[in-house]
Amino acid sequence: MPATRTRPAPEVAPLLDAGLDAPAIARLTDRSTRTAERWASGATAPRGAARERLLAVEAILESLAAALPGADPSGWLQRPNAELDFATPAELIEAGESRRVLALLTAVGEGAFL
Repeated sequence: MPATRTRPAPEVAPLLDAGLDAPAIARLTDRSTRTAERWASGATAPRGAARERLLAVEAILESLAAALPGADPSGWLQRPNAELDFATPAELIEAGESRRVLALLTAVGEGAFL
């Protein structure tokens, strides 16, 4: 009988630590909630485009923590943002526009929107 992993896939762990749940991870990666649950349980690991998207979200979460210490990652991702044409960061991530979100956080971190 194969051993069952009990740790989340490394690409998913930072998102779980930030308070994102499997349905949120599924939306951000355009995968099913079941797939995100399997990543979270360590039963499988993300590959291809899903892995790349997870790494982009991790970079966004790191930038968010640096630019806005104490911000609620899950809430921030779901809140419409005027600097993103009132789209939510999550919507842009889902659309493959993670770089726009990272650019905003870089600008905030540099004081451009204070």
